Amino acid sequence: MKKNWLFFVALFLCLLFAACSKEDNNENTGNGISVIIDANGIASNGSLFSAIDDKNFYLDYIKYTVEEGHLVVTGYDEIGFKGHANIVSSISYKGNSYEVLEIKNEAFLWCDEMTTLTIPNSVTVIGDQAFASCHNLTSVTIPYSVKKIIGYQAFASCDKLASIIVDKNNLFYDSRESCNAIIETATNTLIAGSSATVIPNSVKTIGEYAFSKRKGLTSITIPSNVKTIGEYAFRECDKLKSVNIISDIAEFGEGTFYECSNLTSINLPDSITQISEATFQGCKNLTSIIIPNSVTSIGNNAFSGCQSLTSIILPDSITSLGSSAFWGCQSLKDVTIPDGIKTLGWHTFDGCSGLTSVTIGRNMEYIAQSAFNGCINLTDVYCIGTSPSQIYYDSFDYNTRTSVTVYVPQGTKSIYEETEWGYYFRNIIEQ
Repeated sequence: MKKNWLFFVALFLCLLFAACSKEDNNENTGNGISVIIDANGIASNGSLFSAIDDKNFYLDYIKYTVEEGHLVVTGYDEIGFKGHANIVSSISYKGNSYEVLEIKNEAFLWCDEMTTLTIPNSVTVIGDQAFASCHNLTSVTIPYSVKKIIGYQAFASCDKLASIIVDKNNLFYDSRESCNAIIETATNTLIAGSSATVIPNSVKTIGEYAFSKRKGLTSITIPSNVKTIGEYAFRECDKLKSVNIISDIAEFGEGTFYECSNLTSINLPDSITQISEATFQGCKNLTSIIIPNSVTSIGNNAFSGCQSLTSIILPDSITSLGSSAFWGCQSLKDVTIPDGIKTLGWHTFDGCSGLTSVTIGRNMEYIAQSAFNGCINLTDVYCIGTSPSQIYYDSFDYNTRTSVTVYVPQGTKSIYEETEWGYYFRNIIEQ
């Protein structure tokens, strides 16, 4: 009886010791793997090891580099690497043990072979563009240890990234309210989102490239607290059809909806003051848009390539139209340029082949070269100003100048005829 009792006590102590050892091991390695490389270059877990030099080596085709007593992930073998990227948490090599603390800038840039990713709890930093353009990456979990930085465009253009989870114990980033995104807690900035993201009301900023090339994104609502949207935030979301903006945002970042080729509708809030460069460039299915009276400027290429845009009303508040602002808007029929605009830049309406009528505001001073080049169906130009603006030989399409009628204010025909207008256009009529 006594022997049996001693046996069970010993068994209990062994089990307890094993459990404690396992718990300690988990604390040391997090959700990753500790690997020992022996003198023959054999990995303890069976991984394929290949040394480059004393500071650089591959483990399962992932490149690790020794820096200041720890390891950083610096790249991958483009020929050998395929499938799942399982980054280990520590490696013992030549008598030294190194913890993996960082994934360097561009470490897996353009790694189309990657499908899934495990980041260990030892990693504290994910560098700029670390996983950008990993076109077949479908899911990622950010561990609780990532606390210093997730870099610029870390997951930009990962067009199949459908699942983003942040460990619930991470104090610096989260994906609260099951929004399937990465949000920087301190600033309430959404820095990466998936195709199924619901943006929480607490978010103040949508970061640069946050939804870049999310192929499954079909609609999005911008909540009321969002004040800024970063550059190319929704770039090439080619399934995105509608955008509902509840916030009183003042301006979009450059290229916010660049090449969203299926975007058909968007409501612009009355608070917006600027439509930035390339905001809607390449939105070829955008048929109409109402520009609020609060808008004062439209940037270069803002609507270029919007080939389905049939009409545009430019409010009197606008004082600046950028170069190529409406380049290639071949469905536009007529346009009125407000009095507040004094200059038209290069190629502003170049390629607007459906344009038949243009009204030029009374304060226009300068129309740059190729501003109306390619407007092959233009028949009527209405000049409201009593002082002719400066034009060049190719400000208007060369092949249509003989067929265009220029309408000018009463008593100004002779003034126009003494300028380039009279030299380039044969039909000038007072009205």
